[in-house]
Amino acid sequence: MAKFAVKTLEFEKIKEALGEQTATSLGRALAMELKSSTVFGEVKLLQEETAQMMHIQSEGKRLPLGGASDISPALKRAKVGAALDLESLMAVGNTAAAMRQVKGFLRGRKEVAPNLAEYGLSWETFPGWKNKSIATIDEKGEIKDTASTKLASLRTGIFSSKKRVKERLDSILQDPINQKYFQDKIVTMREDRYVIPVKQELQI
Repeated sequence: MAKFAVKTLEFEKIKEALGEQTATSLGRALAMELKSSTVFGEVKLLQEETAQMMHIQSEGKRLPLGGASDISPALKRAKVGAALDLESLMAVGNTAAAMRQVKGFLRGRKEVAPNLAEYGLSWETFPGWKNKSIATIDEKGEIKDTASTKLASLRTGIFSSKKRVKERLDSILQDPINQKYFQDKIVTMREDRYVIPVKQELQI
């Protein structure tokens, strides 16, 4: 498209307005990267897709993008074999779930939005990832003990060690010889460490 036409139509302002209507940061970035075209077939296709989405919105419907986020940094790290932290894993899982919802949404509107439905049909739903994430991450967003045999073994060992330390501290507290040193017969936790309440006058 000629530069004067792009300027006259205030294409940059249109992209800004479109970006403000997006549901995700990635959507806004894509809106700002839009380019004008002079290819008739390409323009016709884009207009058809726009009309189809407007028809869906006229029915009061919106793409179910809840949970989706820009996971491109996590994908880049995974591509080079880097380990992902729990937050990144959760973001990938939530985005994959959102894409499955969008795919089902578009497939259900094949009659009024055939072009958009075709996009949905071509998307991978990653069922293996869904099953793996369910087996690895619990509803609180924490790694399950059963995520791997090694992790289960390590956590079992940590639990056993903590239990032995707690039992030892309890025996020290209950020993009559030591009663004069303690304010209470209670073992507390501070910053993930066991603490015995020593009388203030004996504290250094």
